[in-house]
Amino acid sequence: MAKPIIIGLNVGAMGTSPTGRGFFNSKDRTFCYIPIEETEDQRIKFTFKDLNNTCINESLDYPCHYDPEFKTCTYGHIRRGFGDSILYKTNVKNNRVYILFYSTLDIDNKKEDWDVFAIGYFEVDKIVDARKLTDEQIFSLKDFQNNAHLRRKNPIVELLIKGTEKSRLFKEAIPFLEFQHLITTTTNKEISRVGPWYRWVYYSENQKLLELLRNNP
Repeated sequence: MAKPIIIGLNVGAMGTSPTGRGFFNSKDRTFCYIPIEETEDQRIKFTFKDLNNTCINESLDYPCHYDPEFKTCTYGHIRRGFGDSILYKTNVKNNRVYILFYSTLDIDNKKEDWDVFAIGYFEVDKIVDARKLTDEQIFSLKDFQNNAHLRRKNPIVELLIKGTEKSRLFKEAIPFLEFQHLITTTTNKEISRVGPWYRWVYYSENQKLLELLRNNP
C-alpha cells in the first residue's frame, strides 16, 4: 500500500479578523473553529450568523467565507505561497491524499495566549483544477455547491478539493506540539516555531500521523 500523503494547511480567522480567533478549551480540548471573513461580493449571501455557531457572538451580520466547510467537505484554494505549490502537483488517483487543517486558536479565550491546533482533516476524493474552467463551469460543479467560492459573484479559485465521507471537523483539537515531530515543511525542513511558521504548508507521509487524525475525537 502506498504511503499516505498528508498536507497541512492553515485555515480560519486570525486575531485581526472581525470575529477574532477561535478558541481552545484546555480542560477538555474542545474548540471553536471560526472561518475567515468574506472580502469579495457574494451572489449568495452567507454571514457568520448562518453558521449557527453559538461560540460566535460578534460580527454575526458580517459576510463569512466558510472554507473549508465540513457539511459537504469542500475546500477552495488560491495560491498563497508558504509551500502550497505541492497542492498543484498532487495526484489523487495514484495516492492516498489527506489534508490536515490547522488553525491558530486562543487558549481558554485569552487573546494574548494562543497556539496552533489541528482542527480537522479531509480524506481527499478529488481535486478539480478550476484554472481550466470558466466561471459558469465552476458554478455548475454539483459537488461544490456548498463551497464559499461558489457563493461569490466571481469564484476566484484555482483548486477545488472534495473530501470523502470520512472527512470531518474534530470535536477535540490536537495541539501542534503533539505531532510536529511527525511532519515537516514541504521542503523537508523541521518545524521551527520562529517567524510565520503557523502559515506554512506542511507535509508528511507518516502513518502514525494519519492514525492520530483518524482516531481523534
